[in-house]
Amino acid sequence: MKLSIIIPTYNVEKHIRTTINSLIVQSEKKFEIIIVDDGSTDNTIEIVSSIIRESKLSNCELITKVNGGVSSARNVGIRKASGKYIMFLDGDDYVAKNLVQCIYEKIAYSDRDIICFGCDIVDENKAIIKNYFDIFEKGQGEMTGIDALNNIINHKNMWIYTGSAVYRNEFLTQRGINYTQGCVNGEDQEFTIKALAWAKDIIFIDSVLCYYVQRETSISNSYNIKRFDTIAALTRTYKYLENIGSAELTTIAKKIKNQHIVDNYIYNFDCCLDYIYKTCELSKESFKNLYAEIEGAYPLSSKEVISSMRNYKGKNIKILFKVKMFLNSPALYIWIFSLKNKIKVMRRGNI
Repeated sequence: MKLSIIIPTYNVEKHIRTTINSLIVQSEKKFEIIIVDDGSTDNTIEIVSSIIRESKLSNCELITKVNGGVSSARNVGIRKASGKYIMFLDGDDYVAKNLVQCIYEKIAYSDRDIICFGCDIVDENKAIIKNYFDIFEKGQGEMTGIDALNNIINHKNMWIYTGSAVYRNEFLTQRGINYTQGCVNGEDQEFTIKALAWAKDIIFIDSVLCYYVQRETSISNSYNIKRFDTIAALTRTYKYLENIGSAELTTIAKKIKNQHIVDNYIYNFDCCLDYIYKTCELSKESFKNLYAEIEGAYPLSSKEVISSMRNYKGKNIKILFKVKMFLNSPALYIWIFSLKNKIKVMRRGNI
């Protein structure tokens, strides 16, 4: 078997049929699907079972387990996979009809460590929110893992989503790369960056082959303190790069520590504030309560973030301004945040 596609599922009864159907219609049929259900409490398991039965999928296996999080589910899939290459696809995403064919064409003559490709962000009705190649560059071609990390972290002309990369199974095993148990946000960035740190041979396919569905109810669109798992994940990641001992990777690690972590923290903090603004009163007190809740859940990460904010090296003036306000004037931070949202509402009303 050349390719194993691992799909962790948890309460995705409204989406999983689209995901699996996008694999059923592949132009190249010789691959395996491993669905790892992470303790769903809805009808996900029944729907998957019926699809396998009705479609007579001989290359699809459903594994059920007690709830342990998306990372543990993916790790179960890695251990079960028999394919020479492994791909991860979330249970609400889907792929292009020629995905497997395109991958096989790239691995036909050489063993790449990683194959990656474009991924559009779409809504639940499949309408495109962000077209990958409207944001990032074509023509990336062949590169090393360090080249890819520079493209992602420094040049920002490339990105790899969970479902937009394929990894050589033996490469992951040799380097001991898997998902951090218990991490539910940022686990994909951590996995990808660690893999890229060791990859010698990468090729980028200039096509959109994966579609990432942005759900209104996802962790990235809600008030959920677990979203700050991403800060702990990025902290583990930059320390991992430092420990490898490469000068180039150490430079990338510093960029993650002094900019990427801060950017992610501010983004997630603002998402939580946005939820508070829409559902109740936003005040200096709610700012302090949110920060206290984050600090209580992630005491070590919070200290790392404050340290990184004080040494912020990013060139984004908007983020730099927010960092200064965050550290010195929460009241001003809240006032500007509220003003920005009021202006948004006014603009919508004039459309």
